Amino acid sequence: MLVAVRQSEILGVVDLYFKTSFGINRSFLSIFIALWRRSGLLKAIRQALGLLNFRINPVDKRTAYVSTIGVKPGFQNQKIGEQLMRAAEDMARTVGCQHLSLYVITRNKRAIHLYSKLGFETLYAMRSSIFAIFNGFYGFLYMKKEIGCEENPSN
Repeated sequence: MLVAVRQSEILGVVDLYFKTSFGINRSFLSIFIALWRRSGLLKAIRQALGLLNFRINPVDKRTAYVSTIGVKPGFQNQKIGEQLMRAAEDMARTVGCQHLSLYVITRNKRAIHLYSKLGFETLYAMRSSIFAIFNGFYGFLYMKKEIGCEENPSN
């Protein structure tokens, strides 16, 4: 995870995965159980279905996956998201990745514009299942960017 900080205030974050990771694992199950205890079974199932859509990471060992990026309200439109994405590229390149990939909700036009401006290309679009639509998600784009690679003999 990379964090943008100014005068000890967190302004934004970007989180990366560097290997294939599928949605159901110990951390997912513990989150589901906590949701169940706090909100009841039906609400936990509804929220879990939404989480599963975002936790699938379809990458190989040469692709880093951006799982989360966000900039605090009030600090948006100040190029912080762009700087975070460039830092994510640098980090991925340093560990030997050649590509950076991400999913973005099709209704998030500002994010799609940013990613396109940074050189990401849409590889495919997915329409959401009825369960995802029930949670407020309508569709996703899978975007990818070639970032090159530093020489890393361990990969």
